[in-house]
Amino acid sequence: MRTGDRGSASLEAVLLVPILILVLGVMLGLGRVVAGHNDADDAASEAARAASLARSAPEASAAAARAASERFAAASSVCHDPDIRTDATAFHPGGVVAVTVTCTVDLAGTALPARARLTARSVQPLDPYKALR
Repeated sequence: MRTGDRGSASLEAVLLVPILILVLGVMLGLGRVVAGHNDADDAASEAARAASLARSAPEASAAAARAASERFAAASSVCHDPDIRTDATAFHPGGVVAVTVTCTVDLAGTALPARARLTARSVQPLDPYKALR
């Protein structure tokens, strides 16, 4: 063993361990962001589907809010404080209804900023032969 290499393993460990912890924290944070985006996307899709089955624009907004809230409550979602907005301006036979869901993901304990605000949008067509009120 050469005497010049003495203590190099300790130095390498001191340099590499913080970098590995940082990489692990970034991966954990990105995993939460991906899970949150999936939750928001699923909620927007279910809300738009529920809104497309309604008979009027006010019913569509209420159905969308109910469906998205139930989706967030049913799963152990990483998204918090959801904001559900329904665009029913084209709510007529053959039109569309769009739902935008925005939520906050808590990234505390990761190497990323404290919170991420995520948005998902889904558009569903309305049945052209459906009787609307």
